[in-house]
Amino acid sequence: MSKKIAYKDKFEKNAYSLIELDTKELQDAFELGNDIIIKGLADDEAILCTESKTFIIRQVNTSNSLLLVSHDQVVNQYTVCDDLSNTIELKPCLARLNRIDELLSESLYSGSKTENEIIKTKTLYSYHDLLSIVQASENELLEGLEKRGAFQYEGHFRLFERNYLFRLFDSLVTNAILHGYNFGKMTLKEAKTCIREEMSAVDDEEVLQDHILTACINSFVSDTVEQDFETIRFDEEKICRFLGEWLLNNPRVNKMDKRYHLNQVLEFIFYC
Repeated sequence: MSKKIAYKDKFEKNAYSLIELDTKELQDAFELGNDIIIKGLADDEAILCTESKTFIIRQVNTSNSLLLVSHDQVVNQYTVCDDLSNTIELKPCLARLNRIDELLSESLYSGSKTENEIIKTKTLYSYHDLLSIVQASENELLEGLEKRGAFQYEGHFRLFERNYLFRLFDSLVTNAILHGYNFGKMTLKEAKTCIREEMSAVDDEEVLQDHILTACINSFVSDTVEQDFETIRFDEEKICRFLGEWLLNNPRVNKMDKRYHLNQVLEFIFYC
C-alpha cells in the first residue's frame, strides 16, 4: 500500500534540532528529567552539563536530508515537520575550571584589614553565581573549588592570597614546633591556637575568625575537618606544591630575577 508524504502548513526548515545521545549517561539524563544545563558567555563555545559531566556541543552536517515526520493513521499520510541537514553531537570534554581562578583572583582574601576595600571595589561571587558562569557540571565545580582551597566568607566564595596563606601556615608550623606538638596527632583546635598565638604576637590588630583559620588548615589536609576535636591528617603533596608555588611566585624572587635549581627548591620545602 502506498503512503503519502506531504509538508505541513507553514513549513519552516531547521525548526528542530536532532541530538545524538550515544552514552547511557546522556540517555538517562534526558529521559529521567535530570538537570541539563547549556552554559557559555557571549564569547564562549557552548557546552552542555549534566549533574556530573561536561560535554562540548558540536554541529555535524549530513550529506543527506533527514526528514522529521509524523504519521496520521486516519488518512495514512506522513507529514514532514522538518527537513534537517545537520545533527547535534555531544562529546565529553574537560570542565572549564580556569574561570574559577579568573573570577576569584579579583577578590583574594589577605586578612581582615583589606576587607572593607574589597567589598567596595571588587565583584564577589556566590555559589550560584559560579554555577551559572563556570562551564562545568555541579560535581566538577565543587571538586574544582575544593582543589583550590576555596572557602565561603559571608555568602561568597574566596581564595586566599598566597603570601597571607603562607603567613598563616608558617605561624602554624612555627608555634607547633615550639609547643612540641606531634604533627601526626594534632587536632583542629590545637592548629588554630598555634596560628592565633603566633599571628597575635606579630600583628595584634589582625582579626582571625574561626572559619578563616579552618579554611586555611583545610588547604593542607587530606580530609576536610570541621570539628575542633578532629585529628588533622596533613597532605604532604598539597604542602609541597603550595610551598613550591609560593617560592617561585614570591615577588622578591621575581624582582631579583632569581632562578632556583631543583635541589634548592627541595631543600627549602624539606626545611619548612
